[in-house]
Amino acid sequence: MKYIAVITFIALSILLQSNAKADFYIENGVVGVGMWRILESADREGLHLSVESNELSSFYDTRLIALAVIADKGQRYYALGISKDLWETEQFAFGIATHIGFVEEERRLGNELEFFSKVYADYRFSNVNSARLEFGHVSNAGTGERNPGSENLTLSWVHRF
Repeated sequence: MKYIAVITFIALSILLQSNAKADFYIENGVVGVGMWRILESADREGLHLSVESNELSSFYDTRLIALAVIADKGQRYYALGISKDLWETEQFAFGIATHIGFVEEERRLGNELEFFSKVYADYRFSNVNSARLEFGHVSNAGTGERNPGSENLTLSWVHRF
């Protein structure tokens, strides 16, 4: 639970430093299904749920993200992070994101504190609906006794509010 306080502090610091308090709002809801350990046995599936803010122009056009991953074998991961679209057209977008969070069942990952980074590609069907494909890696970055890490592939539906 101590990590909740750290994550909350980081998120609030970003918001306060960005001077975007009046401009901040939730722009996207994201629901996806992911396959974890894809470079090994691919034996874990997970439901990915997240909300994303609008682009914060005073913070390098990044978005704030709140993420929850609920895996089929009891693991749950909760995180806050930021994302950045690196390339964008009317129909496509490509970007990166990074998160810091905690996992409730840390036995396999080596620590409660976990970092999750990903690259993603969006295909926009309309102004409000997109499909997203993402490849990510979760790791404790050496903060635990073990650091096995895990890769995932997720297919998501993005709805703009």
